[in-house]
Amino acid sequence: MSKLSAQLKFRSTVGIHAVILFLFFVTCTASTQTSESNIANKAFLDKEGNVHIVLNNGKEIQPSKLKGQFENSEPVIAEDRKTVAWMAYFENCCTSYNIPMTLIVFRSGKIIRQFKPGLMIANWKFEESGRKIGIYTNTVHGDFGPTYDLYETMTGKHLKHIVGPVDENSPQWVKRLGND
Repeated sequence: MSKLSAQLKFRSTVGIHAVILFLFFVTCTASTQTSESNIANKAFLDKEGNVHIVLNNGKEIQPSKLKGQFENSEPVIAEDRKTVAWMAYFENCCTSYNIPMTLIVFRSGKIIRQFKPGLMIANWKFEESGRKIGIYTNTVHGDFGPTYDLYETMTGKHLKHIVGPVDENSPQWVKRLGND
């Protein structure tokens, strides 16, 4: 092989490696920026009761209410700062006020999950920095159906179901739900 062709081969190899390194850097930077832009800096209700979520990149998102929904609870940002959740209130046939029937979960710029346990949602909390959600449901009046459920936030997988009042043998996530 001539000296000239060896130099050309070396230069093309170096050039290819430089391009690959550059593309790797661009991909990593874009991934970091996308991840950082999904950080929730703030979540609040406006005067009309609509949820607003302000992301790290300054983008403000206002998710639409669900069909038949009347109001929202104050949104809560999980410790992971990527997941936000709030309760959606609906009309109830037997009360003069709306009740929370759906827990809405927002992440990465969109609603990813709606938990509709069937009874009124009396309380809920993020667990494990937002990886899981505990939901306490009960009847509207009285204490006739206390139920505690634990779900994976991202998949909606139902992990635990406990019926009955909180006692000393209840798991910690149940005790946290029962104390509010």
